[in-house]
Amino acid sequence: MRADFYLINQAQLPACLPTLCRILAKAYSAQQSVFVLTQDVAQTQTLDELLWTFRDDSFIPHAVLAPNTEHATPIGISHQPNLFHQQDIFVNLTTQSLQAIDLHPLPTRLIKLIPQHDETYKQHARLEYQQLKQAGYELHRHTLG
Repeated sequence: MRADFYLINQAQLPACLPTLCRILAKAYSAQQSVFVLTQDVAQTQTLDELLWTFRDDSFIPHAVLAPNTEHATPIGISHQPNLFHQQDIFVNLTTQSLQAIDLHPLPTRLIKLIPQHDETYKQHARLEYQQLKQAGYELHRHTLG
């Protein structure tokens, strides 16, 4: 199991979403499925719109997931953690730790974006880092300008 923490030189999480789009494009090109857990409906819609317009020359296939709906898409977005169904990568955009979200089984790969200048978000990420370390995840930290 692996967790990647991306510390991004931004004040708030919305400014980090273009970085997430690049990560999702890379995962898609590597034929990996992704579940993105958002904080709320508004963040889900913002990311959905950004993925439609991220690049002029390419498209990142994705869908906003809903209960009782089948989606055959490489990238699913939702604020409802129960819609995670063992995609290759779990992206957690919330301030909740993986332990608090209570997924079973745990995802094998986790990505967490951390706005460098948001102290509250950083505190939550530190807690999650420690919990994942105790759970046996291989932890990686990336600092992005």
